[in-house]
Amino acid sequence: MKKTLLTIAFAGVALAGMAQQKCVIKGHFDGVKSDSLLVIVYNDTFSGQERVDTVKMNNGNFVYTVPGDKMKMIAIAGKSGDLNSSFQQGYLQLPTAPGETAEVSGDMKKQSFKGSAFYTDMNSYNQLTAPVEDKMEQLQEEFQKRLQAKEDRDSISNDIQPKYEELTKQYAQVTKDFVKSHPNSQFSGFLLPQIPSEERAQYKALLSDAVKNGLASSYLASIEEREAAAKKRDEVAKKLQPGVVAPDFTLNDINGKPLALSSLRGKTVVLDFWGSWCGWCIKGMPEMKKYYDKYKSKGLEILGVDCNDTVDKWKAAVKKHELPWLHVRNEGKPDVTVLYGISGFPTKIVIDKDGKIAKVVVGEDPEFYTYLDSLFK
Repeated sequence: MKKTLLTIAFAGVALAGMAQQKCVIKGHFDGVKSDSLLVIVYNDTFSGQERVDTVKMNNGNFVYTVPGDKMKMIAIAGKSGDLNSSFQQGYLQLPTAPGETAEVSGDMKKQSFKGSAFYTDMNSYNQLTAPVEDKMEQLQEEFQKRLQAKEDRDSISNDIQPKYEELTKQYAQVTKDFVKSHPNSQFSGFLLPQIPSEERAQYKALLSDAVKNGLASSYLASIEEREAAAKKRDEVAKKLQPGVVAPDFTLNDINGKPLALSSLRGKTVVLDFWGSWCGWCIKGMPEMKKYYDKYKSKGLEILGVDCNDTVDKWKAAVKKHELPWLHVRNEGKPDVTVLYGISGFPTKIVIDKDGKIAKVVVGEDPEFYTYLDSLFK
């Protein structure tokens, strides 16, 4: 499945009436040098990994039965060393429909699908969007080449951005046309979230009741819930400026005991929003430990807020990376990422001794450590 579709596809989905049915993914991959595939299965809310499976291949052929009876999102790559190195070689992402079978052929860059209805419709849609996506990729390649040739970034953007925006409109129109011409397709329901929210109702009205009450209803509801949360995060982020009192919360610590942010009043607290699945979060841990050791005697406390992990993965990551500070897990009661307007990981929020926000740093940025040095000098 095309990755453009998947950028908006990570939202919870449940298929009514599909109990005990599983999805089977099978087929043949060219160009995979190993005899195994790695399959990431994302959790029911598509907010993190549920499991990673290894699937044996026989002369490029494979069969994989997706665990569980709910729609999942999976990512498949040829096994080549660890997880990160395997997926850097190219990968396939696709939704899995309980009770249906996908037959895939191709390589890790381009594939074709056949099988049951969901996947034949997905293949038809991919064929329609492929010419537009190819042009998008060409523009991206042109951008990188011109950057390497030392052209001015703003000049390149001014040239390429209007062309890219026009292609984006073309892509959206292809999606609308597909939904309009396939009212009985469950895959059309799956495409609804790609249509701008202000236009969705008119396209949803075109779908059959079987689609509205099947995949489309729960999928769309979940997408819209995420969009509402994202909007709220944006609103909160604009308000949580330096000098504003940091919202209090209480979550269970790594020993299962409640820990309130307000209990740390009097210390300089860094809220570190992270997850074991976040490569940049993990990459920054050695420097974090260095600065924690450097300033903990001067009143620095770090409160790690783990997001989108299972309890076991959270505890395993804390142990593996030997993270010596305080830890809580965001369990959504309240959802602290919404409370603090978190839209990217890692995000570090510095709270002063009076409980007010002093600094917000998104990403693994050296500015954070420079700020701590200036704060404690």
